[in-house]
Amino acid sequence: MSDELKEFYQVYLQWATGDEDIPFSNQTGLRGNLLIACGGDHRDELYKKLLDEMQLSFIKAGLHVVHPFNKNAIMRSLEFVKGLAHTNEARIAWVAEHAE
Repeated sequence: MSDELKEFYQVYLQWATGDEDIPFSNQTGLRGNLLIACGGDHRDELYKKLLDEMQLSFIKAGLHVVHPFNKNAIMRSLEFVKGLAHTNEARIAWVAEHAE
């Protein structure tokens, strides 16, 4: 794993466990917050590199690339609408494991 992706996971974990000063969103998952962390530009080279790395790691782990921590896209969307993405236990466990 790249140092940049590991650092993103570390900051995300800090935010998800209570640091409200980090400007992430509870209405999106890791990919959306990675975009926020990279300045919000889908064309950013670092964002594209880290997104590819993240998604490949989901695939290698046998997870769905679009909704890796939910049973389906509907459940993921409901989680996002309710602002609960950062409380998803599977997402937090993934982040904690990859932040080490």
